[in-house]
Amino acid sequence: MQKSKALRRIVIPYSMIAHLSESDRYSLHLLGHIFNETMVLLKLAYTTSIKREDCTDAEVAASVCQATLFCRLLAGKIHEAQLRLNSKEVRVFLTNCCYPYVPDEAGPTLLAAFNTAASQCKWLNAARNGHSMHYPSLQHWQAALTTLSENKAGFELICGKLDGDILYHSSDAMAGLAFFHEVDPADWRTGAETMIRELQQLGDRLGEFIQTILRSFVLRAKDEFAGAVGSITVETLPPFYAPDFDHFEVPYFFSVSED
Repeated sequence: MQKSKALRRIVIPYSMIAHLSESDRYSLHLLGHIFNETMVLLKLAYTTSIKREDCTDAEVAASVCQATLFCRLLAGKIHEAQLRLNSKEVRVFLTNCCYPYVPDEAGPTLLAAFNTAASQCKWLNAARNGHSMHYPSLQHWQAALTTLSENKAGFELICGKLDGDILYHSSDAMAGLAFFHEVDPADWRTGAETMIRELQQLGDRLGEFIQTILRSFVLRAKDEFAGAVGSITVETLPPFYAPDFDHFEVPYFFSVSED
């Protein structure tokens, strides 16, 4: 089911941010970049999951492959986001340009909540260095190899007629097991459940912080420059139909037009 989606474009002209230092302008755009990437990965991790009861085993295998890939990337991005949000440049920008204008002094509180959650998530660093941005070494995959050997799992692939219709199922199982073992070395199933829950919590905390900060920045700019030449513009964009999020699925296997 699709519903009409109405959006607005809000533009703060360069003349209104030209007084900021280069470091502050970098921090402003970086916050938006972090939000964009983590939001995309959160959406993809969810929309690649199968929601139908009539799906085939092949569709489930492909869904798991895609969803865990985006979870690995998301873990790495959240780890990097924590480093950047606590860097000198961003800290100065937040302190001088954002925190004083956030209601109820919520800015530092929200960042502290994200930092605490990320710091307590002990597997994030291992996910960043061993799974998200690099292909694992034999050492990183040792526990997963053992699990597959104990279950006498061979080398399995699913394939069709097209080049893109290939999924190396046992290879994906290996990668997933190794990732989940980072979260819980004793039980990969518990690790998978914990990983999904903690990534969602971290993504929510990160998104709330950035949205709160950037919303305060935009509202402050609107108030300070109201009526000024070249002030903020708000444009209503043409509506379009968007799929229902709770039921939408990004497939792995596609058909191709023969035209």
